[in-house]
Amino acid sequence: MEIGTDLARPRVVFAQSTTPLKFTLLWVAEGSNLWTFVAKGMGFWKKHLLDVDIACGSGSVAAAQAIDEARFDFGIASPSAAMPQGSKGCPQ
Repeated sequence: MEIGTDLARPRVVFAQSTTPLKFTLLWVAEGSNLWTFVAKGMGFWKKHLLDVDIACGSGSVAAAQAIDEARFDFGIASPSAAMPQGSKGCPQ
C-alpha cells in the first residue's frame, strides 16, 4: 500500500452528534402546526441529527420576542408580529 493513496478517495462525512434546538409554536398545538410534530414523530429531524424540543407559544408577538431574545432557536410567528421584530434587528 502506498502512502497517501487514501487521501485521493473522497468520502462523505456526517456529523457525529445531534444538535439540540428549541422551537416555539405561535400558540397551542393545532392543525396548522401539525407538521412540526409529524417531522419529529417520523424521525425527520433525528435523521438530520437535530434534537428539536417543541414548546407551545403564547401568541405570535411573544413567540417573535422569545426568538429575538434567544430563548428559542426558531419558531412560528405571524408576519404582522415578526415584521416589527425584524425592524429591531431580529433575524427573519
